[in-house]
Amino acid sequence: MRVEPELTLSLFSSAEAIIFVLATDSDDTSCDLEIWRNYINRVRRDDQVSVAVVMNKIDALWDSASDESAYSLSVASQITGITEKLGIDKQLIFPVSARQALMAKINPDADLLEKSRLANLESYLSDSVLSYRGQLSKQSIIKKVGFFGSM
Repeated sequence: MRVEPELTLSLFSSAEAIIFVLATDSDDTSCDLEIWRNYINRVRRDDQVSVAVVMNKIDALWDSASDESAYSLSVASQITGITEKLGIDKQLIFPVSARQALMAKINPDADLLEKSRLANLESYLSDSVLSYRGQLSKQSIIKKVGFFGSM
């Protein structure tokens, strides 16, 4: 977004999905919040665009956690914080480790891929985008049938 903001912003109106990525290891969210409030949240209200908030770099939380339960609590705490800041349902927040996912895909490793939590995001996007495309196809067919039916 920061490289070509005008181009990115112009694409919002025709997007079928928006993935808003936040880094778990970054505390500077003022710019992110501005983008969310001024651009994404407006488009999101139209209910024609699927939005996912990706909380990336969750592996950094693991590095600072003492065990699995501390790690899970840390991830849950981050999700709660993002939910409050963005005013979005926690079901739309996806904690992910892109680094772990990439490594798991390069060197096929099912356990590491599961640990990356990428599958939840992939499922949401495929379900929401496919559902939206299905609605568009249905509307198009109804219009065409209605058009031919009136001839």
